Amino acid sequence: MPNRVRSDSPTSSSNAQTPVAQPASERVDPKLLLAIVATGLMAFIGILTETMTNVLFPTLMAEFHIGTAVVQWLTTG
Repeated sequence: MPNRVRSDSPTSSSNAQTPVAQPASERVDPKLLLAIVATGLMAFIGILTETMTNVLFPTLMAEFHIGTAVVQWLTTG
């Protein structure tokens, strides 16, 4: 009797998965990808600017002999 391959074995061709190309409707539009990257970059720069400003407050207060309220008012303008 010849050797037969079971249909549920990993060597069976029915279980082999071939890569399927994504349909055009599921691909990410380059403009959308650019908008996402730009938003992330702007958020990072915003956080970096806020951190820099908060670290700079004591130096500005000492240099100009002013209080915290004045420094906050000047930096928001």
